[in-house]
Amino acid sequence: MITQVVSEVVMRNRASNGALEPVVGAYAGYLRHRGYASITIENYLQCAAHFGRWLTAQHIDLHHVDEPVLHRFLTVHLPVCQCCKPSPRTPANLRRALRHLLRMLRSEGIVPPKSTLISEVVSEELRCFDKYLKDVRGLAPATRLYRLRYVREFLLAQFGWGPIALECLKPDDICRFVTDRATGCQPRTAGIIGDCLRSYLRFRRLQGQPTEALIAAVPRVAHWRLAALPDSLTDSELNRPTRLRDGPLSGRPGLAGERSRVYPTRLPGLAGRHAADCQSEGKAHNTPAVACADGACDRGLPAFRPPQDG
Repeated sequence: MITQVVSEVVMRNRASNGALEPVVGAYAGYLRHRGYASITIENYLQCAAHFGRWLTAQHIDLHHVDEPVLHRFLTVHLPVCQCCKPSPRTPANLRRALRHLLRMLRSEGIVPPKSTLISEVVSEELRCFDKYLKDVRGLAPATRLYRLRYVREFLLAQFGWGPIALECLKPDDICRFVTDRATGCQPRTAGIIGDCLRSYLRFRRLQGQPTEALIAAVPRVAHWRLAALPDSLTDSELNRPTRLRDGPLSGRPGLAGERSRVYPTRLPGLAGRHAADCQSEGKAHNTPAVACADGACDRGLPAFRPPQDG
């Protein structure tokens, strides 16, 4: 029974489910049958209730729920949402919960199956693009599947059932599609969307159509490789000697197998605190400096030699 997985608070607030009130029990059973934990089911039911209240406010019937309606809720309503609590607003959780909800509605026959019909023009274009990806680029089936998926969405969004006329597109159309489609996605997913679209536009350029301006308009996702590094070190970290071991260092092949020694010196900006500049006796002379405890450098530090195997 639903009371086994849903708290009494959620049960008492079933009237707040809006247009989804008739299917709350079926949705909970759907999630329970798939082995979801009680706390996850409760969270997904709250997400569904938020969506159901929005459907009621927008006068959207339950039978008309589909992907465009979900996309409108996530990209138009959610950024400006001021609904009363509990109304989850985390895009990732809402997206997962509503995808499960839509699958359940279709499995129960409440919502029509997803239409896979596309125009013959788009179908033939995707077939040619897939042949290019396989025979010319040599991409794996999984990679081709992703590229066809996002290119299909792009072509349907821009041309629908009409002819494919890239010459009618402007750079702003490309940028707008990638930005809207990547809303709420992880940076890596947003980068994949851009790569897929860029690959298709290169394919069209090989067919003799000038697409340089459109390719340049595809947004690129920034990759911050140093984002995980701390902005500053604490006093305890500055006062702790750092030991460098022998062996290969990431990105520093020149230091492989070299032994590091610690030499006393002074570094500016440490407010008179002694520091040790760790320099290699080998070929590399730009090893980053490390700090040691007060007075330790004056006493001198021996070379750190890790125990040798054997």
